[in-house]
Amino acid sequence: MADSSSNSATWPIDGILFDITMECSSEDASNPILEGMDLSVVDAREESPNAESLDRISSTVWKYQGIIELCHGIGQLVVIIGSEEAGDFGFLDLTEEIPDYLGVGHIVGTQAEVPRHKVVTDQGKPPLWVTFAASAIEQEQVRQEISALLSEIDKLAKPPSHDEGESASIDCFEAGTALLQACQETGSLTDISNAIENLELGVSLIPEDHQMMHKYLLNLGASHSMRFRQTGNLADLSIAIEHLQKSAVLTPEGHPDRPGQLSNLGNSLLLRFKQTGHVADLSIAIEHYQKSLVLTPEGHPDVPRQLNNLGNSFLMRFERTGDSADLSTAIEHLQKSVVFTPEGHPDMSGLLNNLRSSFLMRFERTGDVPDLSTAIEHLQKSVVPTPEGHPNMPKQLSNLGNSFLMRFKQTGDSADISIAIEHLQKSAVLTPEGHPDRPGQLSNLGNSFLMRFKQTDDSADLSIAIEHYQKSVVLAPEGHSDMSLRWWRLGNTLLTRFQKTSNIEDCQAAALNLCLAAAQNAGSPTVRLRASQAWAACCLLMKDYVACLRAFTTAFELLPLVASLDQTIHNRHTSLLRIIHVTPTAVGVALVKKRNDLALEWFEQGRCITWTQLNQLRTPVDLLQQRDAQLAEQFLAVSQALEISGSRPQPSWTANTTITQQIQVEGQVRSQLKLAQEFEQLLTQIRDFPNFNNFLCPPKAAAILSQLPMDGPLVLLNINEVRCDALALIHGADEPIRISLNNFTHEKAELLRSQLGYYLSCDKVRRHDSNNRAGRIARRPDTGLPHILRELWNGVVWPILKGLGYSRPPAHRNRIWWCLTGPLSFLPIHAAGIYDPDAKAPGLCLSDFAVSSYIPTVTTLLENPRTTPT
Repeated sequence: MADSSSNSATWPIDGILFDITMECSSEDASNPILEGMDLSVVDAREESPNAESLDRISSTVWKYQGIIELCHGIGQLVVIIGSEEAGDFGFLDLTEEIPDYLGVGHIVGTQAEVPRHKVVTDQGKPPLWVTFAASAIEQEQVRQEISALLSEIDKLAKPPSHDEGESASIDCFEAGTALLQACQETGSLTDISNAIENLELGVSLIPEDHQMMHKYLLNLGASHSMRFRQTGNLADLSIAIEHLQKSAVLTPEGHPDRPGQLSNLGNSLLLRFKQTGHVADLSIAIEHYQKSLVLTPEGHPDVPRQLNNLGNSFLMRFERTGDSADLSTAIEHLQKSVVFTPEGHPDMSGLLNNLRSSFLMRFERTGDVPDLSTAIEHLQKSVVPTPEGHPNMPKQLSNLGNSFLMRFKQTGDSADISIAIEHLQKSAVLTPEGHPDRPGQLSNLGNSFLMRFKQTDDSADLSIAIEHYQKSVVLAPEGHSDMSLRWWRLGNTLLTRFQKTSNIEDCQAAALNLCLAAAQNAGSPTVRLRASQAWAACCLLMKDYVACLRAFTTAFELLPLVASLDQTIHNRHTSLLRIIHVTPTAVGVALVKKRNDLALEWFEQGRCITWTQLNQLRTPVDLLQQRDAQLAEQFLAVSQALEISGSRPQPSWTANTTITQQIQVEGQVRSQLKLAQEFEQLLTQIRDFPNFNNFLCPPKAAAILSQLPMDGPLVLLNINEVRCDALALIHGADEPIRISLNNFTHEKAELLRSQLGYYLSCDKVRRHDSNNRAGRIARRPDTGLPHILRELWNGVVWPILKGLGYSRPPAHRNRIWWCLTGPLSFLPIHAAGIYDPDAKAPGLCLSDFAVSSYIPTVTTLLENPRTTPT
């Protein structure tokens, strides 16, 4: 066994087995026969091997932390599994596979995962599976390296003085590099920390401009990156990126290492983006990948890998922004990476899988079934050459399952959902406990059961989906950028079960999970916005209006992130379509809770955030000029540049678009991101000045009321499926006046809109009829324009006039400014009245009381109250 020093000295070691894992099925987890499991190894050296205990780390998984040495000329290798209850339980005969573990077959480089083996057991005993990791070793070389390494570390126990200069630095570098190579084999956290300590010391002993500094920093960055992968400490990843950036700067132009350095730096930045969701890291990663590709000679074996990295980074940005140009670019690069990779190359499986992801995303965007078929075809090609037990198999099965799930959504074919569940379940079984991919796989499995529930209405599938989502949330690392998505899925599924069962506990749990999803700062702003909207919906179902206000407050706070200034105006408009339809509901809830001020602020924010952003970029800065002229000039320059950048057209890629042209466009994207960041920094700086704390902030209700024109009220009409209200704003008032429109509904507004359209078509449009090819004049409806205007008067205008204190027409008519929403925007509010030919007395139509004017937003009136058109 591994701890037998006498045997190690006698028998040269050619390889080792380590990271030994044993699994049983979940059905057998409680079987008492599996208590006290152990293993022992029979080989050419030991006739009576010692049994080594297996640590049970979960209900279905055991681990052995030691190693099994594979000696030269071993001849035989049998692993015996035993238990306290059953004695010798079963065995694995690995003799025929010894060559594989000594550097042939499954070994890739210096380490590989050995295929999953089923333990041979007697009939009636529960089945077990065992997995190893294997590594080939040259015994004498390892001994020499370890001896030399220990000697170097002993020398460095007392830190050398700076006077020892370059010689001491080289010793530190070599010791740190040797430790770095050793921990790539062992994964020892101690080795990684010692490597960092030695490399840091080596860096400190040479000047900044030393010709070897870039190599020192490269290895130091790699060490910190490796420690991050072990511990998940983001500080290590940030330090790694800092060292890799310095290394890239110090590497001379034209140096053969430069493309690889830039690619590695891109990988680290992409890794941090996945953890934190910071878009700047993603943009810089794309920049480094593009430069790396340009610097790599055509036909170089690294080109496919670089194209793959570049394609994946564009794919991630598409997931974040929804920009279709990014998706097209990703597909182009990923297709090239496959074309340039020779058949049988070990990277081909992963490249095909990434290409599949891109086609799948385009299918989700366009619904184009050929894209889905192409995705499945690429994925099936990637799975076929993957041997059973390969570490990539779970991920590939998961991706294949997701592809069939997508096709099921399109076709409704029950065979597709069954295949999807089968692949996803197998993927989850093959993934060991504690693996970082496991939470995502469980989430995907939950998706599949949820989709089957929607087809079959089987409550069991819904419960299984919730169970998998819950496990996914529990297992995911805290602060991960996908946490928002997973909380959102769990919350939505619980809400679905509440709608089926009316169990209030499900609705309460849904609200809690959706609240958590909305609160994840590292998550996608779009997902967080959707979660906050669903959270509000749960609260409405429970009539918890206080919590509903919190949910909508979160939603409106997320608006600037969803439609941020680092996007083009086109993309901002697309993003904001998600909030427009919930604004009337949010305003209605605020009015129910008598928060008229909040209702006004939300009404305005939901209608004009993009317009507000443009106005921010055009804001006069006279007062700021008096306070700090230089800062004002800087702010104006950045604002103007940002407006120009945001107005740029969407890129259109063709087969003839060169990488240089793509880099130019990407430069514009990065420039806009940088300008947006600079704009926010300047805003923060300006708002630190006395009396500038609200500079360019959305106006509060009190500020709006104080700036209104004095020639008449401004009336906002808010209408949704639940209630209809008017909000009257009067210059100098303490707060907006709420006027309930109890006799008017959203349904009635839609009906009047439809009737008006039909009425107008009778006078101006010839309707084509299926029985009359030439068409005929439509017959005027019995309920014509007078009926529509009467309904508007009785249901909308007269209640508002009474709420404003009008009982009879005034001697001098004031103006009323109308700001309409929903179907009311298409109805002639200004003409509302009762037009009875027998009625002579005034006071039955709006024009007797006031002159009407329309405005699109409140801000429009505040900016220029005297010249706003009617």
